[in-house]
Formats: sequence, structure tokens, C-alpha cells
Amino acid sequence: MEKRRVIIKENTVIRKIENAQFHIKSSIQKKEITKAVENILTDNNLVMAAAASIFLPYMVSGIILVSIAIYIAINKQTREVCLVHKEFKGILIFQLFFQLVSLFYGNWMGVLGGFAFTLAAILGIFEYHVMTAELYEKSLSIMCVFSCFSTVYALVEQAMISGGYLNYQRVCSLFFYPNYFATISATVILICAYKLLTGQGNKYIFCTAILMNLINIYLSQSMFGWVEVLAGISVMLFLLRYYRLLASFVGVAVIGIALILFINPDVIPRISQANLTLSMRFQIWKNAIFYIKEAPLFGKGTLTYAYSTLQTGKIVAHSHSILLESILNYGILGSAVLAWAVGKYLLSIIKRCYYQGDVKITSLILGIMGAAFVHGVTDITLMWVQTFPLFIFLLAGAGTFKKNVAEDNSIYAKLPGYMVQKVAPVIVYCKMSCDKSKKLLIKKDNIKERMSA
Repeated sequence: MEKRRVIIKENTVIRKIENAQFHIKSSIQKKEITKAVENILTDNNLVMAAAASIFLPYMVSGIILVSIAIYIAINKQTREVCLVHKEFKGILIFQLFFQLVSLFYGNWMGVLGGFAFTLAAILGIFEYHVMTAELYEKSLSIMCVFSCFSTVYALVEQAMISGGYLNYQRVCSLFFYPNYFATISATVILICAYKLLTGQGNKYIFCTAILMNLINIYLSQSMFGWVEVLAGISVMLFLLRYYRLLASFVGVAVIGIALILFINPDVIPRISQANLTLSMRFQIWKNAIFYIKEAPLFGKGTLTYAYSTLQTGKIVAHSHSILLESILNYGILGSAVLAWAVGKYLLSIIKRCYYQGDVKITSLILGIMGAAFVHGVTDITLMWVQTFPLFIFLLAGAGTFKKNVAEDNSIYAKLPGYMVQKVAPVIVYCKMSCDKSKKLLIKKDNIKERMSA
């Protein structure tokens, strides 16, 4: 009996040891797997994956972008990066409130749309916080290269249309709808122009990308794609102080358009249908104003126009106007909050551009915003799974400014005889006066002497 007890105890101890070893091995394996995943899903890799995925087929692109946003939201480290942003809670409250508004009016599309915009905000804020100048420029180059694949697809699609294998006329490539395709292509042209104007990278690659994306706009038959390119490049040339080149560019564009309209207007696709397109826009805007009157203060939530037209039996995705769409979705009060947020961001970019003389990345951001605003007068191509992430990625380039300021502050703080003073909205690096008779005084209201380091 005693021997049996001893044997049982020994077996029990052995089993416990084996279980402990198994748990230790399992924990070690889990840690190794977690570490391997973390090494793959670094901040830089997440940003570049999001940038590259924009130029994949829209279904694949949507799955990847949503997965990245959800990963950022559920992962502790990446979530904390977003929570640090002081406006993040405000964005969440704003979206939550208007999702409740959508529920109140039975707008189920608004609930889903609000969730999608929340994920986009999470992705954008994360990109803003982890963005560096090197990462931003590298991602832009990846976008320019990847955009060329959409041209190959578009040419094949056009050949199939011409051969009668497809029963539609306008090419949309990988982007579901021709106007989305044109907006993506116009944006890439602006990125390439920015690279060329600032002397970055291989100019032959960017010139090739510009040519291929011009083909894209032509195949998409989007009239406003050309307007986006004209507006965006003009803004960049102005901000980068290429005034002669700007005058030449605008002059050639105006003369070229005049000659085309005079000699053969059909060179510009769908130009003959401009009157019909404009009359349709007027009807859509008339309907949008009617829907605004039903809920003027807070609107009916995201995608109000789509949901309202769905009730009539013929859905129209949006109101073809940024201003009307905003008031439809969020009402006058909600739109005022959005206008304040956009104005605050825009003011910070303008200050960076004019007061601190940083026109490199700011020229691209303001060029993109200018092009989006011009196109937004008659259409809303940003409300798509590829166009909107591309837009917020470009705006996230402002995140590089904070890092540059922090680096400059740390450098000058370590140098003896230098001090850092903030003269709103400029950060000035001033050398301390060695002459005791001259007092160095830097204030917001009064600058008696200032010497830039």
C-alpha cells in the first residue's frame, strides 16, 4: 500500500512537472508569436500597408484598411497612441451623437456610415501621430509606383469595352466608379508634381507616373479630374514661389482649353453632356435643400441623402456638394463644429507655411485641400473606401511638423548660450546677448531684439 501511495505521489508530481513544462513552453511560444507579430505590425509597416492597399481592388482595399483600423483600436499600444490625441475623444463623441441621431430617424445607413468614419478617424489620427518625414515621403513614392498598375488594368478594361465585352462606357479600373478613379489619379499627379517641384527621388519615375495617371483621367471621362489637377498644381506652384512657372502653367492651360473648345470640344470626354450633367446637379441640390428643411439643426445622420432617396425607390449616393452634404448629415450646428475643426487644422498649416517658412509638405497638403474643395463644389468623390483614406493620409503629413519642432528644441536646448522662445505662432531660436547693455526680451506682444540662430 505504501509503495502504491509513493508511486501515485511520484506520478502526480511527474504530471505536475509535465503540465508546468507544457504551460511554460506554451507561454514561451505565445510570447514568440506575439513578438513576431509585433515585429511585422510595426507602426511604419501599418502606415505603408494602408498607403499601398489604396491601389488594390476596392474589395481587397476595404478589407485591409478596415482590418488595420480595427487592429489599431484593439491593440493596447496603438490605441494609446490615438488616445493621446486631445481631439480624439471629441471625434468619438461627435460620431456617437450623430449615430444616435441616425437611430432616432431610422437611418440605418447613417449608423453604418458613422462607424466607417470612426474607423477612418482612428486610422488618420494614428498616422498623424506616428508620421515622420521619411515615412511620409517613402509612402508617397510607393503610391506613385502602385498607381501605374491601375493604368494597366484600365487599358485592358478599355480594350474590353471597345470590343463589346463590357456593356458600359467609362473606365473605373480598381475603384468601383469612374469619378473615384479620376480623383485617385488626379491626387497621384499632384503627389508626383510635388516630388518633382521639391527635387525628390527619381524624376523619370514620377514623370512616367504623371503620364500614366493622365491616361487614367482621360479613360475615366471625368471632366473635374482635369480641374483638380489644374487647381492643385497652381496652389503648389504659388506656395513654392514658382511664380513664373505658375503664370506659364495657367496660361498654357487656359489657351489649351480654349483651343480644344474652339476646334474640337469632343477631345474632352463628355464635354458635350455638360449641360445635362449640370441640370441633374441642380435637381439633386434642389432635393437636398428639401431634405435639409426636414431637420435643419442636427440633420439625420451620416448618408442622409442616400437614405432619403432610398425611400423614394431610386438611391443616389450623395448630394454632389460638400456643403449641402454636411448640413444634410449633421445639420447647421454639427456643420459649424466641423467647419471649426477644419478651420483650426487649416490655420495651423497656413501658420506653418507662412510664419515658419516650411513650404515643402504644406504645399502638398494645401494643394490637395484646394483640389478637393474645388471638386467638392459639384461632387463628393471623397466618400469612398479608397479616396477618403488617401485624403486623410495626405493630411496626416502635418504630423511630421511636431517631430521637427521637438527635434529642433532638443538640439538648441543642449547648446550653451542658446534659449528657445515661442513667439506665437513662431518658435524662435535666439542667441543670448553677450553685451550686458542689451537686454534680450522676447514676448508675444513686444519683441525688442531677436536674432535667429
